[in-house]
Amino acid sequence: MLDLTWRDGWFCLRWTLATAIALSVSGSLNSDGFFAGPVLLAIAQGFALVGYWRRAIYWVIATVFGGYLAMVAFIGMLLLSFGIGRLPETLTFSVSGVLLGLPQALVLIGQSRFWRGWPLASGITWLISVGWFFTFASNRSLFQHFGGLWQISILFAVCGLIGGMLKGLALVWFLKQTPHPSAGR
Repeated sequence: MLDLTWRDGWFCLRWTLATAIALSVSGSLNSDGFFAGPVLLAIAQGFALVGYWRRAIYWVIATVFGGYLAMVAFIGMLLLSFGIGRLPETLTFSVSGVLLGLPQALVLIGQSRFWRGWPLASGITWLISVGWFFTFASNRSLFQHFGGLWQISILFAVCGLIGGMLKGLALVWFLKQTPHPSAGR
């Protein structure tokens, strides 16, 4: 059960808004935003973590590293799908999310007894926010009336709101799962 305190709720709100703003700015930068996205996301989430968790700087470094790892995997899987046939989008987004979560899981060592499950949580979050929502919204006319840059920025912001909320709640839950006493040995 997730028992949220006022402090946890405030952190989740900051985290969700920081994620949405970072992704919206990243989306508005077009192709430059694709390459700057992991850095923007890491900085935004790092600021949200300050005052909540003392390992914020390590999370920033892990998010940058994991973000570029996920980006390479995403591009590689897209290129691979051209060669061998179309790979399922769910696989592409899930693998990218898991790879983003791998370095972040290392930061959770000693902080949560379930740190090994973080890549799976990250993959599921990516699957829901990017794989499901982004694909659904970009294929539909939900945001078509905004047009151009506004459409992309709003699409990325809503994707960030969904993913930020899910991942923020997951992070709170993981941090509340204190490590086993023998974990430090």
